[in-house]
Amino acid sequence: MGFYIKKFNDSSMVILFDDQNTKVEIERSLVDGMIMPKGFYIKENDCFLGVFSSNEGPVFFVGDQNFRFCDEGWDILVTEKGCKRTAEIKKGDEDLISISYTAPKIDELDPWSDKSSVDFYHWLKSRRNDKEFIEMWTDL
Repeated sequence: MGFYIKKFNDSSMVILFDDQNTKVEIERSLVDGMIMPKGFYIKENDCFLGVFSSNEGPVFFVGDQNFRFCDEGWDILVTEKGCKRTAEIKKGDEDLISISYTAPKIDELDPWSDKSSVDFYHWLKSRRNDKEFIEMWTDL
């Protein structure tokens, strides 16, 4: 048995996690009616990254590795130079992934639009040590 989570900023796509921690991306319309837990993902260079809720709190994943949000064994660094950004995710001293990208545009007509709502890496960094987020994404 598995579960589905939606793609960050594109709810038309989901990934299915199965019992072997395999992730398969499919169109959401093909799983209409399925219950999806809190969570979302992005795909970078054929690697899935994302977050989903669990009984033990939110879980962050990179490829086939899962980390509890409360685990101090991983970290994220986001650097900015103009409209260029770099996100580095590390497990201790090991680089898990390093991505250079152009900053997504903030929707000027949406008063709630900010870096965290349009940029997955900024969202992840801003939630990393957010106790309220961790509590809200802990399934009871």
